[in-house]
Amino acid sequence: MQCEIYDPRNGKDYKITNSHYGVEFSSLDCGFFVLQLVGEVAWLQHAEILNRCIQQTSKSGFVTFARWLPQRLDVKSRLEAECDRLHEFGHTFCGYFPVSGDSVRRILELRAEAGEWDSGEWCIGGCLDDLTAPRRLSMFRSQHWGLPHVLGQSEKIGCVLALEEMLQTTLLTRMFDNFDRWLHDLVPSLSIGL
Repeated sequence: MQCEIYDPRNGKDYKITNSHYGVEFSSLDCGFFVLQLVGEVAWLQHAEILNRCIQQTSKSGFVTFARWLPQRLDVKSRLEAECDRLHEFGHTFCGYFPVSGDSVRRILELRAEAGEWDSGEWCIGGCLDDLTAPRRLSMFRSQHWGLPHVLGQSEKIGCVLALEEMLQTTLLTRMFDNFDRWLHDLVPSLSIGL
């Protein structure tokens, strides 16, 4: 498994440009710790660790989903059942759930049932305020619920786990009390070294 760590305490910077917003996200400027992995990770086994991060950094949880292919599983209705509110834009979804409880595990189970790495792009995280919905930019171009859209609103984000194509995972989180202890719980379970 390939691993890259961007720790703002060490001056490391993860950057991503959102062409729809014309904004560049900088983890260093925003104070986010970033762990980027390439390789298959069974995130369902780490649901409790991710849930602790959401509870420490956020007021509510959120999930975004952009499907790649028509699904044999009705992900939308399952997300509606799991989330307090679900918004749809251009076949992409964003739902909100309470930070307490078992929602993270159930969302990761839904992802596994939908085909895991073949199901689409997922973001699971926590926010301080609801995210602004995507918008249509022209007749043929629009934004969608996904990591670039989420990071275009970094002031509203506590943490986010982005599960993207080609087995790429990006975990971004604000630092919190006992952050290093949380990180040391996560890292051995992923079989990576710091």
